[in-house]
Amino acid sequence: MILIDCQPSVGKLVSNALIAATGVLIVTEPSIDASAGVANVMDTIETVREHYNPDLEVLGVVLNKVPPRSREADFRAAELGDALGERLWEPAVPMRTVLTEARGARDPIHSYGSRAADLIEIFDEFLTRIVKKG
Repeated sequence: MILIDCQPSVGKLVSNALIAATGVLIVTEPSIDASAGVANVMDTIETVREHYNPDLEVLGVVLNKVPPRSREADFRAAELGDALGERLWEPAVPMRTVLTEARGARDPIHSYGSRAADLIEIFDEFLTRIVKKG
């Protein structure tokens, strides 16, 4: 398995990654701009399927950086759920300081043990789903 992590904008790099990929997992945030970005990526995926890679599969969409309480985030999450149905993976990834710390230190989240137990469980579940589809 090879994972290609791309910037959150559609350009040549993302298009080339989609051409080379067999599956795509879209990660987004519960905001109006991010919701528009998901629509843009889905359109790009359809173009790539049509012209370059007919076997490209959307594995799912992960909602990331979800704040504990936010009407806007709740609204956007519901909006994405209505639009994507089962393609929107559950559970959503909550906004947590330990994720920022792990990224800043370039450490795997698993090295944070009990501080990140809920996140580790979510990420392990997502990995299992990706492996099963591959």
